[in-house]
Amino acid sequence: QVLADAAAGSNDPAKILHEMIATNRDPIFVVATADKTAAFEGEEIIVTWTLYNATSVQQYAISEIPKLEDFWTEELDVRNEVPSRALVDGMVLQTLPIRRVALFPLRSGTLSIGSMEIAGAVMRRIDAGPFGLFEGSLVEVRFPSAASTVDVKPIPPGPPVDAVGDLTLTCSPPAQKNGGPVVV
Repeated sequence: QVLADAAAGSNDPAKILHEMIATNRDPIFVVATADKTAAFEGEEIIVTWTLYNATSVQQYAISEIPKLEDFWTEELDVRNEVPSRALVDGMVLQTLPIRRVALFPLRSGTLSIGSMEIAGAVMRRIDAGPFGLFEGSLVEVRFPSAASTVDVKPIPPGPPVDAVGDLTLTCSPPAQKNGGPVVV
């Protein structure tokens, strides 16, 4: 009997970790998080793919990135990000943002943000003896993040919109010279 991978269908780190431990897999996975799940056409949405790791990873790489046809995309630099630690379901995992993208929806509707997959080499220890840290075999692992959706609303009717989102307007004090027009 073949069942769907419950861990690959979620972006909840606790659910993924629980499923990986229950199925005796190495705890290394990717989670996609968006800063908002609803937006207007053209409004920025920041999506970050974070690597969670609780094993001996020798190397990893992004093996597949999502196609984002419904969005204007701008890559945001994550090369200087520092690994941190997260407590997930009572277990300490190392976390590292591996990709961050600013998405700008090009149309309204329910738009899909596809899955991103990582591939890595994990060291499986052979022995717990004094040389156990140095002996083992490298095993290739792959894990796709879950796809997610964003509900995009059309821009309300009316005059053309110059900006979408939270805006701040600051004005200087009014200035008038020689009885001329007031400039703000």
